[in-house]
Amino acid sequence: MIHQWASAIKAISSDLVVKIYYGGKRQTSADGIEYLTDILSKDNEVFSQTEEAARTTIITSLRTLTSRHGPSVLTKVLRNKIKDQDESIPYTSVMESVNDIMKGMESAPEWWCHNLKGLFKRVIVDEAHEIRRKTIHSAVTLRWLEAPSVLLLTATPIWNDLSDILGLLYQLQKNEDTWSKKSLEKLGVFVTDAWKNTAGGEGFDPWDIESDEPASCLRYTSESVERHIIKGDIRLVAKGERMREVLKACMIKRSYGSLVDGQVVGKALPAVQNISVNLAFTPKEQKIYEGIFGDCVASARSRRRGKNEEGDDEGNDALATLSAPKFRRLCLVTTWTEFDHIISSYTAKKLNDRRKNGVLHAHTILCDVNNAKRQRPYQIADSPEGLAKTQIDPLPSKDDTREILRSHCRGSPKLRYLLQLVAELVILRKEKLLIFVTMPAQVLWLESV
Repeated sequence: MIHQWASAIKAISSDLVVKIYYGGKRQTSADGIEYLTDILSKDNEVFSQTEEAARTTIITSLRTLTSRHGPSVLTKVLRNKIKDQDESIPYTSVMESVNDIMKGMESAPEWWCHNLKGLFKRVIVDEAHEIRRKTIHSAVTLRWLEAPSVLLLTATPIWNDLSDILGLLYQLQKNEDTWSKKSLEKLGVFVTDAWKNTAGGEGFDPWDIESDEPASCLRYTSESVERHIIKGDIRLVAKGERMREVLKACMIKRSYGSLVDGQVVGKALPAVQNISVNLAFTPKEQKIYEGIFGDCVASARSRRRGKNEEGDDEGNDALATLSAPKFRRLCLVTTWTEFDHIISSYTAKKLNDRRKNGVLHAHTILCDVNNAKRQRPYQIADSPEGLAKTQIDPLPSKDDTREILRSHCRGSPKLRYLLQLVAELVILRKEKLLIFVTMPAQVLWLESV
């Protein structure tokens, strides 16, 4: 990807100077792209106040940057520095001193020659979800750069849960403590009614003040998102509304209908073939799906009664909430209705253990389904007629590929159509086919089939 980025940037303009900071000292420059083979320092000519330096783009990887300018390198420097001052100090004492220094460190020390603080005007991070935990070394290294402008690129800002966004927000914040007394005073927090109405300010919530007040910017800090949204004692609906506002403020997302310089994005893009296919269950499959769907939404309907922010009863008009397990269940059964029997055992963690010896055989998955049916028949509230007893289909022979495929297609209109595409595009036309899914169980199922 590093070389692809370099080529793409050079293609945009010949005025841009592209340099790659990656690899060992044996790398040689080619195609107008120079390799920076020495470890960067403050006095490197690439950071000189020249016109060429202003046009220079340095491409590197998170691993390279962290291994040369991160906390682990600084730890070694501090260890050697303390050891040089007094060689009689025991190693354990030296490391205790180093760890104490590192714990309270907000930024790399000025005396360190490989400290790149403030040397980059703009930092762009691709696959930024890799730094979703703000305590990992790569995230700390980026934070130490203290660039005036930071742009994080990712298709999955929320990888597992809402806490994943905290590390990204941390990178976008200023390096100063925005919740310090000095900062709060500068934002006028102490004169707001929201502050005065809290006990010593401990319960201050920036969502309790108007959006046009300067202190409302605290809503978008990682501290506030964690305290007042993720861990906040508010309704799930209110959490969703607040989180939507945070994402709207810090994310740039272009859709086909977005306007850029007065032009619709969708109309400006080159024409591509876009085909939407409506697939339907068979009547028997539809009954199974409706039973599962009804079971999933039943619990959400039972929780619909609620109260609004003022404490008034909203009655049955309160918004329903579908839990994550129920949502996952619905997503999987729309792929293959038989997933409903193995959904608890086909999680990411359990599948990793089972795949240590390679891809699961498609026949093995059918065995898992049949075994699960015998142990746990359909447990569906108000199950439709015909589902009182779980139907266990005959298990095909492990060598009978046709029947194995037929068994997997039963209950999956998507797979029935997908196999037609594979036959035409991959087998007959010898073309590549990319398939996007949302869950690990779907990945394993498709690669097995």
